[in-house]
Amino acid sequence: MAFRELVMLYQGAAHSLARRFVGNREDAEDIVQETFVRVWRHLARFDLDKSFSTWLFRIITNLAYDVLRKRFKQNASITKWGDSIDFVNQESNTDDALQVAMTIRYKAARLPLKQQLVFVLRDLQELSVAEVARILQISENAVKVNLHHARHTIRVQLEQTGEAL
Repeated sequence: MAFRELVMLYQGAAHSLARRFVGNREDAEDIVQETFVRVWRHLARFDLDKSFSTWLFRIITNLAYDVLRKRFKQNASITKWGDSIDFVNQESNTDDALQVAMTIRYKAARLPLKQQLVFVLRDLQELSVAEVARILQISENAVKVNLHHARHTIRVQLEQTGEAL
C-alpha cells in the first residue's frame, strides 16, 4: 500500500485520537503531522507481523504524552477539554448527553497522565484492553488497574459536584 493511501486511510482516526488526548485542534494537527513524518522515516523498520494501527496509535500516544507532560511542567493546566472544545458552542447547545460528555472529558483531563492515556484509549477511543496494553506497552492488568482508578476518580468528582450520571 502506498504511503499516501496509508495517510488517507488513517488520518481521521489519528486526528480523532490526538484530539481526544490534547483537547485542541492545533496541537492535534501538529501531533498527526509529526506522527506521519515518523511513520515515513521508520516504515522500513515496521514489523509486518504486527498491527499497523497499534504502531500508529503508539506513536500518537507518545507524542500526545510529550505535549501533556510539557504542559504539566510549565505549570499550565494539563488540558482543558471542557474549555477548549472549539467545535461546540456550549451556550447554544443544551443537549444533556453532550454536556455529560464534555464534563467527563474535562474531568479526565485532570487525571494522572497514565490514567488519562488509558481512559482515553479504552473508554473514549473504545479500544480493547489488549490493544491499549500493546499501545502503551504495559500489561493488560495495568490497563485494568489504571482504568479502574480513572473511572473511580471521575465518578467521585462527578458525585462531589452533583453531576452524578
